[in-house]
Amino acid sequence: MITPARLRAFRRFWPLRTSHRFALLNLGASLLVAGCGVDDPALPLGSVQHNYQYGEVISFRAGGDSTRFRTSGWAAPDSSGTWTDAPAASLTVRVRAPEHHLLLSMTLLGHTHTHLPQQPVELYVNREKVATWSVANLGGYTAVIPKQLAERGLLIVDLHVVKATSPAELGTSSDSRRLGVLCSELVMTETESTGTRAYNIGTLVRFGQAAGSEAYRVQGWSVSEPDGTWTDGNTAVLELQTPRTRQPLLLRARVTPMRQLPDVPSQPTDVYANGELVAQWDVSDGPADYRAKLPAEIIARSETLRLEFRIPRAISPKAAGASEDARQLGLWWSEMQIVEDR
Repeated sequence: MITPARLRAFRRFWPLRTSHRFALLNLGASLLVAGCGVDDPALPLGSVQHNYQYGEVISFRAGGDSTRFRTSGWAAPDSSGTWTDAPAASLTVRVRAPEHHLLLSMTLLGHTHTHLPQQPVELYVNREKVATWSVANLGGYTAVIPKQLAERGLLIVDLHVVKATSPAELGTSSDSRRLGVLCSELVMTETESTGTRAYNIGTLVRFGQAAGSEAYRVQGWSVSEPDGTWTDGNTAVLELQTPRTRQPLLLRARVTPMRQLPDVPSQPTDVYANGELVAQWDVSDGPADYRAKLPAEIIARSETLRLEFRIPRAISPKAAGASEDARQLGLWWSEMQIVEDR
C-alpha cells in the first residue's frame, strides 16, 4: 500500500543520480531475496544465512534448523519432520567448494496409499538429476553429487514429487496439503566414490565412512560410520553395474543384526536380485558372513544388478527404550563382495 509517508520518501530518493538510484534498488532487491532464503550466487560464502558444514546433520523436525535451508514447497515442521507440500520442494545450501564428490543422505517417509505403494522422487542438484528414489517406509536415501556441481559453493537441491496428493483428495482426512515425502534429516559428506555404480566382479566393498559403498547404496541406508553402515528402515537397496557374464554369481555380505532380547533375537532378511527371491537369512549373530546365490538368468536380465534386502523386524532403539536413536535399524554392514559361483 502506498502511504503518504512512503510517497514523500520516494520523492526524496528519486532526485539522486541515476547510478545511485540503481545502486539502492539493487541493495533493496538483494535484501529482499536474502530475506526469502534465496541467495545471489556471487555473494561471499560467509555472507548468507544457510551456510553448511560437511557432516552437519540438518534436522527437519519441529525446533530443528532446516528453516534456514528450506526455500519453497514445504509444510510446517512437526515432531516427526517436514512434509513436502507441492510437486517440487527446494533447499538452498551454501558449502565450501569440495575436494571430492559429495554424498547426500536423507531420511524420508513416503506418502503412500492403495494406488501408490511407493512415492517416486527425482532429486536434482543445480538442475542436474542425480538420483531417482522410490520412497515408502521411513529409511535412508542416498545420492552422490558430482564435485563439479558444488564448485561454486551453492547447491540448489530440488525434490520432484510429481505424484504428491492431499489426504483430502484421497478422502482419508480433511488435510489439504499436497504431501509427497516426510523429511526427518539430511546430511552431506565428502566421498572418494566416483559416483558411478560400475562394479568389477571380485571387488571387496567396505561400508565404512567414505570407503566406497556410497556409490551402490540407493535407499534404506543410514549415514556411514567409521567401520560400517546400518540399514535404516524395512528395505535396503544396492545397485551395481556388473559386466556381462554367463556364470552364476555369489554374494557374500558380512553383517551384524540389531537385536532386542527377548523380543527380537535375530533379523530375518529376504534377499532379492532383480526382483527374484534368491536367499533367506536369519541373522542372529555377528559380524558373520551370509551368502546368496545369484543365478545367471537373473543377472542377464539387466546390466544393473539390483539387490534388495527386506528386513521386516528392523527396530528403533528409541522405541525399544535403549536410547534416543529413532532410526529403524536392521543390519550393520561391514563389507560385501560378489564373486563367480564355481
